Amino acid sequence: MNFKVTTSILGLFFLVFASLSKAQEPFKNFEKEKTYIQTNHVFYKPGEEMYFKIYT
Repeated sequence: MNFKVTTSILGLFFLVFASLSKAQEPFKNFEKEKTYIQTNHVFYKPGEEMYFKIYT
């Protein structure tokens, strides 16, 4: 077979397989976890120390 025909058939096969697989379905029973970062300044200068807290 020709190289272009072979790659076209393989590409078509992978597209069909990807559309039929259930790996791309979104999580329906998944609760999102929020993460908050608190810093001591809004703007920083180069070399300035940065203090922060992370809350989940």
